[in-house]
Amino acid sequence: MKVQGFKQLALALASVQPRWLSLPPAARSGDLIVTPSGFGSLGDLAMIEGLQTLLRDETEPSPCIAAWRPDPRWAEVGRVHEPPNTPRRSWQYLFWRRPARERRRMFLIGADVLDGCYSVAQSVARLEFCRFFASFGCEVTITGFSFNGVAPAPVCEAFRALPDSVRLCARDPVSRARIEQLLGRQVEQVADLAFLIHARREGPRASAALSWIAGQRGRGSSVYAFCPCRLAVQSKHGSASDSESARADLVVEFFSEAAHRLRFEDPTAAFVLLSHDVRGAHNDHALCMRISEQIGSRGTTLLVPPDATSAEIKGILADCDGLLTGRMHCGIAALGAGTPAAFLDYQGKVEGLLQLFGLETAIELGPGRSDAANRAADLLRSFRRESARFRTEIAGRLPEILALSARHVPAVAAAAAPSGVIHTRASESEASRERVH
Repeated sequence: MKVQGFKQLALALASVQPRWLSLPPAARSGDLIVTPSGFGSLGDLAMIEGLQTLLRDETEPSPCIAAWRPDPRWAEVGRVHEPPNTPRRSWQYLFWRRPARERRRMFLIGADVLDGCYSVAQSVARLEFCRFFASFGCEVTITGFSFNGVAPAPVCEAFRALPDSVRLCARDPVSRARIEQLLGRQVEQVADLAFLIHARREGPRASAALSWIAGQRGRGSSVYAFCPCRLAVQSKHGSASDSESARADLVVEFFSEAAHRLRFEDPTAAFVLLSHDVRGAHNDHALCMRISEQIGSRGTTLLVPPDATSAEIKGILADCDGLLTGRMHCGIAALGAGTPAAFLDYQGKVEGLLQLFGLETAIELGPGRSDAANRAADLLRSFRRESARFRTEIAGRLPEILALSARHVPAVAAAAAPSGVIHTRASESEASRERVH
């Protein structure tokens, strides 16, 4: 308690400033984008890139990146702010007084890191950082985030401590209802920023994969994409007690069993294995390699290299019959490309996304692995069998989804075409989006 009290006091002292030092909005310039976590997640990069797309036309100079965890690779994404990381100690807030006073806007990528599921302390620290910037008169936006139904008390208190000037943007209607119930104030409805990523088919990884898929099609094969994730065996609103290794084993067994069930009725079924996060020993690519070994069938399984970009993955998914994913942002890439997706639901963040598309394709992976694998196989078969229906329904929802994504920057949303297409200079050049490898 004493440590927490000292931290709050230090934060309050760092926020103190003479009234005459506060700059009016017209005297401020530049935007700051705060990353959601460390480097290595294509989902995080896709959200940052989507926001950069919205800001590119109206921000001079280009937005700076403030890394939640320092990594030299952030320089590949954009200009990195100095100091390169956000405060870990109370006294470090002193280094952020000037940017908080001079920046026009600060955007914190909300994602799934604010409800305390991964770390209560880190969620609270992110919210305190937003409150600190807002205390200097900076326009603060927390971009599209999920919010589960069992956020710990310290996280709830940190949300309540935010001033009303902080824009809260929920990325799905379920999260919006939860956070509005907690705070008793209106929260803006948006869609995930990653929907704004444009598919790229001519990149080196995409072109090779698309050529392989075309070859499978020529033999009359169905083609399904898998994106495994060890986190998908967590309970809906919290962490499972199993070890990382045990969870990884369960995920590999689940995806392998789903593939075997599909091949039981369709022996020529082909599989594209995708990685969306390469952090940790049991990362997505490591799981993909294990799944590839288990499902075998040389020539009908493609392991996409882990350095494929989010835009390339979206391009690849456009040509698949369906996706089975433990990564929400891989599912967003599929839906954004018009391809139906089945999601492993965890942390309570998939339900709201599927509501936006009117889909009921969530799967809970628990002790009944075989039941989950059977449902996954049934969903993927239905995606191929009823392809026209699924793709038509998804395409009909996308204009509204894109318009919701653009709401993160109201000026861009207001200028959006009635079709929901977001026009920016950046959209004229897909190549300009390929920054991170």
